[in-house]
Amino acid sequence: MLALTKALEQQKEVTALFHAIEGGQCPAVLSGMSGVHRAHLGAAVHEQTGRPVVFLCADDGEATRLIGDLAQFSQTAVIYLASREFVFYPATVVSRQWEHHRLRALDALCASPVSFLVTTVEGMLQRTLPPETLEQFAITLQQGMSYDLTELTDLLAKSGYTVCDQVEGVGQFALRGGILDVFSPSEDAPVRLDFFGEEIDSMGYFDPHTQRRTENCTQCRLLPAAEVLPDLGKGGREHLINDLCALRGRVEERKGDVSALLATLDQDLEQLEEGVSLSSYDRYLHLLYPEECCGVSYFPADAIVLSTESSRILERAKTYTWQLEQDVETLMEAGVLAGELAFFACSLDQIKLQLRDFPVVMTDTFPAARYPFPPRSLFSIVCKQVPSYGGSLETAASDVKAYLKEQYRVVILCPSERRV
Repeated sequence: MLALTKALEQQKEVTALFHAIEGGQCPAVLSGMSGVHRAHLGAAVHEQTGRPVVFLCADDGEATRLIGDLAQFSQTAVIYLASREFVFYPATVVSRQWEHHRLRALDALCASPVSFLVTTVEGMLQRTLPPETLEQFAITLQQGMSYDLTELTDLLAKSGYTVCDQVEGVGQFALRGGILDVFSPSEDAPVRLDFFGEEIDSMGYFDPHTQRRTENCTQCRLLPAAEVLPDLGKGGREHLINDLCALRGRVEERKGDVSALLATLDQDLEQLEEGVSLSSYDRYLHLLYPEECCGVSYFPADAIVLSTESSRILERAKTYTWQLEQDVETLMEAGVLAGELAFFACSLDQIKLQLRDFPVVMTDTFPAARYPFPPRSLFSIVCKQVPSYGGSLETAASDVKAYLKEQYRVVILCPSERRV
């Protein structure tokens, strides 16, 4: 596939785009692109510049297809930053699967060099914990190193982990003597750590169903179990309690019926003071993280941003913002949320300001009337997707002959040597 990438780099339109990226002539528009061509272009941009490439997609379906295409053009890992559902109501059981995927993606962006990041409009707009907070509460444990078990379990508790008798799911830990079992969002399986005193004597993954060790390892990465937690905010739980007390005082002075909101605040304050964990900490995201951090806050500093289909991205941003506003209004009417805390996503205008230092290339199938970012350069390239031919070699051979006659270079990809 490298030959295909090199061939694209030689196209004059793509060469001109490279000059625009390096010469500060972005945002730029490259029309004529669709589907697999964007993955092809992204691989070429990364190969040519050596810089990380961030893809901004309209929705999860488009992002999933793009990730599959990128896997064919490049052998490097692709990080996917998806969106998640906010939890505003108390619940006995909360699924945090997508939140755990986000935490793993955010940590990967902090911890190591990145080649490709794919995200959606919602995934980029949603507010999250600041990068420095994630780095502060994430810890890498290594075999042979010494750790204070009491401090380690206290850190897990502050990071949202639930203590249990037997680890069965992500965000749980169990301590039996000198054996610590923990299931971090960064790992595909729980890890068992055997301590000899304060030193990790051995460690390995185990099956949560059988509780038997399956594979040895020498290190593991422990991430917070949720994005929004009281001990992750500045000042910790005590600071959140003080902020809620002050908020309650302001609410009490308001005119009108605020009894439902006061009841919500009183209940949450009581549980926080008793050290009880809430499932609906998302309601206090703005108090815990007053900095407006979102997906862009984690983009590599030297990244090149490629957006897809400008009209769909604009429409998706508008729809998501409107839906979130409707949900917030319902929560406020029900006394579940205070209006001054209703900031759960950045606006597209805020994103534009955060992306002004990044080279942005908008890849569209057709020229658009409006673009998410005012373009400084316009380029166009002719691309088309060939048909699948339905297994007809005769039809494919006829098309190849026509392409060669028009002096195209033709590359034929086959699934097996026999087919070749």
